[in-house]
Amino acid sequence: MILTRSECVAGPRLRILCLVAVALVCAVVWAAPYAAAQEDGAQTAALTPPLSVLWTFSMGPEPRNLLAPVVGGDRVFVSHGGKLHCLDLRTGAEQWEFAPEPESDEDRPPRVTTEPLLVGDVVIVGTDEPKLYALDQEEGDTVWATRCGETIIPSPAVLGDLVVVGTRDMVYGMDAETGAPRWACSAATALRWGPVIHGGSVYFLSQDGSVQAVDPRRGRLRWRSTGLHGPKAFPPVVAGGRVLVSSGDALRAVARTGATSWTVELPSPAGARPTVVGGSLFVPCVDGSIFVLSARSGWDQRRGPIKLGMPATSPPLVDNGKVMVGTGAALVYIADIGSGETEWVYRCVSPDQLLNEASEFGIYAPLVKADGMVLCLTGAGDLYCFSAAAGDPVPPRFSDFEPAPNDVVSGQEKIELKFAVTDHGSGVVRDSVTLTVDGKPTRVSFDPVTGVAQANLPAMSTGVHLIGVTARDYRGNEGRDEWSFLTDESIPPSEESQQPGTARSQTTRLGGGRTAGR
Repeated sequence: MILTRSECVAGPRLRILCLVAVALVCAVVWAAPYAAAQEDGAQTAALTPPLSVLWTFSMGPEPRNLLAPVVGGDRVFVSHGGKLHCLDLRTGAEQWEFAPEPESDEDRPPRVTTEPLLVGDVVIVGTDEPKLYALDQEEGDTVWATRCGETIIPSPAVLGDLVVVGTRDMVYGMDAETGAPRWACSAATALRWGPVIHGGSVYFLSQDGSVQAVDPRRGRLRWRSTGLHGPKAFPPVVAGGRVLVSSGDALRAVARTGATSWTVELPSPAGARPTVVGGSLFVPCVDGSIFVLSARSGWDQRRGPIKLGMPATSPPLVDNGKVMVGTGAALVYIADIGSGETEWVYRCVSPDQLLNEASEFGIYAPLVKADGMVLCLTGAGDLYCFSAAAGDPVPPRFSDFEPAPNDVVSGQEKIELKFAVTDHGSGVVRDSVTLTVDGKPTRVSFDPVTGVAQANLPAMSTGVHLIGVTARDYRGNEGRDEWSFLTDESIPPSEESQQPGTARSQTTRLGGGRTAGR
């Protein structure tokens, strides 16, 4: 249940009028809460599942990278691993790479710390040197570079011909064409995220969770919010004329005066900043819920969340009545907003990643839609480009069989059977995985997080046993495989298998010695 608590101060009559107005607004919004999302998505090719992988580009791990890819024309720019990469949007081929040079041989290499900002023909990024660089979009050559006082925080923003950038203790306004400073402003407290530009003000989120507003024309601090929102707050967003800050299990709206307008208490902590679409907020939570709230009042527009069952850790992408979100286990979901039904799931893992490990590099950066394609960056450093038009001729594949082909296991104990299922095209349909043992259908469970299917088999008489498996991907391709292993009732059960609630097996390799099963 979501609890909303207004922190506005008003007289009885004004409060009644406000409640009536909110009720009327909610009645209209309730009737068609997702119309704005669908209209926005109709401007380009709609997000229509299932999607398939068009290309991937690997850059090396950087866990919990929150910096979104940015698309400009036929190029995509992405900050990852301390570098800026420029890729071809259609093919994923790298066009150039920018790695800041140290000022001396003794210095460590500087790192890019911000999202790319596209201004005219240049792309602007900040570093921990600290410098702000403007690079030619076509070749990656430096157009200008301006030193700032400290590490530049994510991420610069542009207002006309003014670039606004924040460091720990300062806010700078710079000429977008030359990089020359126009003004500098001291922050009230140390900054963490920003700037966000809206309504003639520049907003920053402080490390203590407060919001600061700066006048971009004069370079002066206007106000600092009275409420603190916690040091682990996500980047702020602006909606309904308010700055929204999500931290822990609370979402707060800060008015243009710095006072808190309303607070929404979430049933579980937020997993990322909310996404604003029209008058709606899509709020991801770590319990796998996505709430759809009114941007003005925080009221629940959907009478309950969309439930994924996995921690939602990226800002949702909303389009064509669908919501797409990444999780901490590197799964990406598409669900229908109206019904809440999951329509597509893809496991973003590298082909060489161990299949029996849960991914420790989840999806935290915003998903980006461009010209019918969706870009998804993982903490493992893989940038995926998905498209509904991409082909997928290859069916799912099977590996990591346990017991392995031709193994000999004890016939006196239960057998834990496992196998991995992968599909690097459109993904494995969860309920499509089937198993037969000696030709008989057998219950099997498939975990989309690990990509591993599992079944617990009873003790089996001595002999050869044939295992058959099938799985289908979202393009309808069906993969099949089979293997066999042997059971021998003369092999004693392992010690582990004799403990209550266990299903372990002792394995003998043909031509080798007896080893304890995993």
